[in-house]
Amino acid sequence: MVTLHFKNDLAELDRLAGEIRAFGRRHHLDSASSHAILLAMDELLTNVISHGMPGQPRPVIEVRMDVEAGDFTGELRDNGRAFDPGTAPAPDLEIPIADREPGGLGIFLARSKMDRLEYRREDGWNIVNLRTKL
Repeated sequence: MVTLHFKNDLAELDRLAGEIRAFGRRHHLDSASSHAILLAMDELLTNVISHGMPGQPRPVIEVRMDVEAGDFTGELRDNGRAFDPGTAPAPDLEIPIADREPGGLGIFLARSKMDRLEYRREDGWNIVNLRTKL
């Protein structure tokens, strides 16, 4: 299992991308699997940094990743504002992008790349678990 800690800074997304590429190489993942993991994790981490941490004096963001029995398992933990990504409405993809309300597309993309995305709030932590077959 890999455990990574991130600062509350969108510049960390570049480091996340490098870490996921290295993780993919270590676990011999094909490029499609690595890309799906990167897209899902990038979207979730972007939301945490952009929306979950304002006012948090000591932000903590942790990402865990593993491969077990042919599945990718991931976990994103943060001590920001409570937010269940499962409650975000799916965007209406029939509406032209210029006419849509902002938000929701990133979570939609993350969910579409994983077989399972589950949320729980525990002792002041947001915990999002991801799983997908490789």
